[in-house]
Amino acid sequence: VDFSADILVSFYYNRIIQSSILGEHSLSVNFHGSLLPDYAGSHALNWQIINGEKTSGVTLHELTSEIDGGKIFLQKSFEIGFDEDANDVLKMGIRTSCEIWKRFIEKFKDNTLQSAAQDKTKSNFKCSKRSESDGEITESMTPIDIYNLSRALPPPWPRPYYTENEKKVILPYPFSFSDAEKVYTKIKKEKL
Repeated sequence: VDFSADILVSFYYNRIIQSSILGEHSLSVNFHGSLLPDYAGSHALNWQIINGEKTSGVTLHELTSEIDGGKIFLQKSFEIGFDEDANDVLKMGIRTSCEIWKRFIEKFKDNTLQSAAQDKTKSNFKCSKRSESDGEITESMTPIDIYNLSRALPPPWPRPYYTENEKKVILPYPFSFSDAEKVYTKIKKEKL
């Protein structure tokens, strides 16, 4: 079976595409939900919210054997509001990706497409895979940490939780900053 095409497009795909498949195409690109080289890797939009980032964006880059390490074709940023969660950021990322895709195709057709190597020394954060246990709220967290974790993990992601009287308490959704302050106070009291 011949799978060759002018362009192989990966859209927020969280798996490694085999080199043999990449080699069948003259160009392979990926839409990544951050402004690379920052937040390369898995769960980028969740990590950005957990870390309290106020700006995110989309990078269209060359697919290579290095995860999110290929040359950058286009990037566009957008703001993350204080009340926006991972679903909101994902929707903004999809809209932004559509805008980038139009520009990419125009440049590809006109043969004016340019790329730039990533300067990895300018990366402030590299993502790692997250698991359900990463949603645990600990006593070292501040109210803003708790709030950001909740914004990063709205449904359908596994919700954040804390332990009270040896029972797992899952945060409700929606969840406000005021709710985060209450959980913070409750956790601090339990540790006294």
